[in-house]
Amino acid sequence: MVVKDIIHQKFEEKCSSHDIRSEVINKLVLDTIREVSGKLSNKHFDMMLKDFETEQTALEKSIEQTKDTLRDFEEDSIRADKFIDKIIAKRYYCT
Repeated sequence: MVVKDIIHQKFEEKCSSHDIRSEVINKLVLDTIREVSGKLSNKHFDMMLKDFETEQTALEKSIEQTKDTLRDFEEDSIRADKFIDKIIAKRYYCT
């Protein structure tokens, strides 16, 4: 496996893990809310909701940043491949 493929795979795994983590957090929060509904004071509920929203926002930002990095990497890889192809073509042309 080429180094760029390994790096690309790592970024894809990171995106996937953030997406999965986001889904898990949503499910856990919803399950917890259902379980304790009516047992929490408004103050505690608001604190839980705020923590959830903060974590969710951070995950969404991280997902977007990782996707942007992956997209940049893919574009750089394409440009690098084209450059290498030109070098190889010129090398064979000159010999």
